[in-house]
Amino acid sequence: MMYELNPSAILSLILLAVNAFMGVYVLCKNPGNRVNRAFAMLMLSISSWCFGEFMMRNTSNVNTGVFWAKATWAAVFFLPAFLLHFSIIFTGTKLTKKYHQLLIYPISIIFTLLLGTNLIISGVVEKYWGFTAERGILMPFFMIYFLFFGGYALLLIYRKHNKTENPVEQLQMKYVFVGVATPVVVGGFFQIVLPVCGIDILPLGSISTIVLSVFIAAAIIKYNLFHLKPMRLLPGFVKKPEYTRFLNKLLSETSKKDHSDFNRYLKETGMEKISSFRDGKVDMHFEKMGSLNLFDICEKTIGYMEKDYENLAEDFLPVMNSMYSRLTHVSDETDKIFTSIIKKHENFLTKTGIIYGFADGKFLSVIKGDVLPEDDADAFLKVYRRIFLSITGSINTLGADRFRIISAGGEYTMMLSVQNGIVSMDGAVKKLRVLQREARITKLRDDFNLLLNIIYKELPEKDAKKTLESIGFVFKLNKKAARLGICPNILFEIICNELPVKNKIKTCFPNAEYKNALLRMNAEILSYNELVEKTNMLVPLFGKEKVTEISEKYGVGL
Repeated sequence: MMYELNPSAILSLILLAVNAFMGVYVLCKNPGNRVNRAFAMLMLSISSWCFGEFMMRNTSNVNTGVFWAKATWAAVFFLPAFLLHFSIIFTGTKLTKKYHQLLIYPISIIFTLLLGTNLIISGVVEKYWGFTAERGILMPFFMIYFLFFGGYALLLIYRKHNKTENPVEQLQMKYVFVGVATPVVVGGFFQIVLPVCGIDILPLGSISTIVLSVFIAAAIIKYNLFHLKPMRLLPGFVKKPEYTRFLNKLLSETSKKDHSDFNRYLKETGMEKISSFRDGKVDMHFEKMGSLNLFDICEKTIGYMEKDYENLAEDFLPVMNSMYSRLTHVSDETDKIFTSIIKKHENFLTKTGIIYGFADGKFLSVIKGDVLPEDDADAFLKVYRRIFLSITGSINTLGADRFRIISAGGEYTMMLSVQNGIVSMDGAVKKLRVLQREARITKLRDDFNLLLNIIYKELPEKDAKKTLESIGFVFKLNKKAARLGICPNILFEIICNELPVKNKIKTCFPNAEYKNALLRMNAEILSYNELVEKTNMLVPLFGKEKVTEISEKYGVGL
């Protein structure tokens, strides 16, 4: 029998199926797209390699083995050319002349024609995994060609990654770079290093191609790679009132300086595609939103405000939250992209405080720290505003009417406004200026501490836990806040929640009704000194080192 199934060939059959499927899938997605076609040709070369390898390992006839060995290498000879061609088109590299792309293939054609001689493949040798090709004297020249073209393809992708400022395109380049680099590196190792060293094992160069297929497939699914419109906005992604409100506020501010600033914003962010400015009015065409890039708009708007319009940051916050909340279909990668944007504009986002209100404080762990004003009254207002920004989701759970009722009980909190993710404390700021220093600080602290305690106590268990996490991050970033006496009850709760065995805490406070942690036991509002005293009571239970470590993390010194 000329053919019989060799177990070592099953892997080649699996690789053939995966690569062929990916090539057909991508081509069918958009046959008219040049990138799709280039990728399909790359997959054709790899699939042909896997098919030839499968047949060569299953045959028992030497002559048939030589035929399939040459057929396999004919496919491999075109792999560097297809790889480079794909990289040129994918990265948008401009060649001087269109016909220059055709110059990529002649070397592959020459090597293929030489298969008719013994200069490339001189025969086959039988191993335990089946037949394998015996190399001729010109095979080293192909290896040089393979490494040169593969290396140049990687260089084009690397340059594109460093050149682009778009976080989505940067992630695309990372995925494709890993996909392309794997067969180049692994192929070079199995086809060059091991043969030179005289090591004789089952060639696994073809298995590396599955990494290329999988990584580029991930780029297709997550980033819509082959439509060349990464992460486009779809109609309704951003709530129309929120963006319209922001643009009208921007128009109002720019009118005080120069109307050309507004047109410059529309042009820089690409918003001119769906909006126009005439006769002092902004006309929006949200049905055209499919032409916009969501993350570009977000990052460029932040950059624009950073330069000239810092006071508009809070007005843009609801737009950012709307963008984030509506990106559930790409939630795995959305966090990575927003993290990149936040790191780039960290100083601005912390200075304006909007990092605290973005995504319910989810990205507070990204920033390193924050600075508070030296004046205690100003520091109080800053911290309270940051806390309320980080828990706007919990306030929404509580309900606007209930929040209005409980905030009306304080002389300062009655002036607090939390609407559409925007926290306004203007009334409290004005009132503070007419009172004596000590009086204003004490009253301000008592009012806001009581309000936050009530909010926390009335929240459902799930939302209460989330609130603790958000406020905990605020304390970590603003360590001065604890010593100012801000939210000591909640801070004590946060500290207790990080301790390992809560039953011991319950034993330590036998006269209180235990529920989840300690704040819900205590009706009184603690002072900072009382907070330190209660925290010290935990030392005998958990050890000074552990309690001190947790406490200092939130600015509580024992």
